Amino acid sequence: MSADTGYINARLKGMHSRFLKERDWDELLSSPSLEDLFSKLKKTIYGEHVEEGSKEKTGLEALDLALSLHWMATVFKIQSFLEGPLTLALNAYFWRTDLANLKAVLVAIIKGVEPPEPPPVTGLLNRFHLQELSRGKDLPQIRNMLLAWGHPFQELLSSLPQDIKEPKTLELFLEKAFFQFLRKNLKGPFSLKASIRNYWKTQIDLLNLRGALFLENLPDRAHPELFFIPGGRFIGFTEFSRLTNKALKETTWRRIARIEEMRFLQNVKGIEDLEKTIPKKRLENSRRRYRNDPLGAGVLLAFLEEKELEITNLRLIGRSIYYQIPANEVREFLVV
Repeated sequence: MSADTGYINARLKGMHSRFLKERDWDELLSSPSLEDLFSKLKKTIYGEHVEEGSKEKTGLEALDLALSLHWMATVFKIQSFLEGPLTLALNAYFWRTDLANLKAVLVAIIKGVEPPEPPPVTGLLNRFHLQELSRGKDLPQIRNMLLAWGHPFQELLSSLPQDIKEPKTLELFLEKAFFQFLRKNLKGPFSLKASIRNYWKTQIDLLNLRGALFLENLPDRAHPELFFIPGGRFIGFTEFSRLTNKALKETTWRRIARIEEMRFLQNVKGIEDLEKTIPKKRLENSRRRYRNDPLGAGVLLAFLEEKELEITNLRLIGRSIYYQIPANEVREFLVV
């Protein structure tokens, strides 16, 4: 492994040390108002951007702007010293972020509802792009926008069936198309390949678990092969297919849950439990990757994942204060 990667990871570890700590979360959760939350955040690494966001916006809009500015500043800083194969790892993470944000826009179009406000964490599709996409009327129009911007996902959307009516079906098609796109773009020999591949294998397993439970509950039973994502570590097509079958699901689930890395499934009883568990599992995997892959892509991917989750936590706290949700109810949803 090159000395350059060691230098880059040393820089990332220095940034990693500035994440919010347990005592910070307790203090932020106790904030009686958004003004008090902003006052506390000004004493953290977010301070400069909270000041800037508060000059332009108020309330939750100010918080979202501050978090967005912080994310972009963090990414720009990383890009200033990143080079070599780690640049590809960063781009792949941006693509995953674009997938999540694009998914939210397309699901809103299918449902015929207003798309959500652009989130603070963005990839190659920035807040301007997402605002423009939210004005789209259908898949072809969204694809044309991506084509005009030169975004590679226009190819991904071309592979989707054009008559999708069920939001969950759209999500499953998008996720499978994304990993086909990812495999194509990560082909070829390069250093850190195993490190990056292991990261995505874990992501695929989590998505296949989620996808299988979605399929089980769809009104029209679709063939599992349409939605199975190959390339995971533990969930092959046989396990995926069995999980979509109500008669085989329970025994298959128990068998998978006996695998050491999948034991978290023992306490998961359904799709809602899994949705809450996946972010916490991502954080656990991220911290393990940070420790076990000191000279690979693990430090970069762990940093990005933990920063994204930290920003999501802050956004959740802001909304809980605004809507006056008790702190003890919010605490269990924080991923820390």
